[in-house]
Amino acid sequence: MTLVDWGTIIPVGITALVGLAGIGGTLLSVKMTARFEDKRVKLADKRRIYANCLAALYVGYQAIARDEKPIGPLDPEERTVIIQDLTVALNAVFEVQLIGPLNVAKLAMESFTAMMKIKPDSGREEWSKVHVRLASTMRADLGEELD
Repeated sequence: MTLVDWGTIIPVGITALVGLAGIGGTLLSVKMTARFEDKRVKLADKRRIYANCLAALYVGYQAIARDEKPIGPLDPEERTVIIQDLTVALNAVFEVQLIGPLNVAKLAMESFTAMMKIKPDSGREEWSKVHVRLASTMRADLGEELD
């Protein structure tokens, strides 16, 4: 019959348990860091997409204003640039609709729609109100303080 040397086995077992706990803690730490980094990257992407949308809508707004000049009809090149600017604005709105919450997505489309309704004598104030509301709602979604 072999006698068990508990004096050797217990310290080795404790060391093994401590080692496993350390490995588990390291894995948990890596997982938590990865989650934090993923959230940080997603927030940075959302911020970039929101900023791009606001800028693209403003460029679209300026394109509409160029289209209303009282100097006569635009030449085909100018018209092409305006159409491109409006297309970029609409694409930016669609991108926001993919990543933003419903209230932001709706306001982005509402801003684009209000922009497209601008006439030489009306619509600018309505677009401006919607655009400011959109920017505020985006800031809130990003967790930025509103002044």
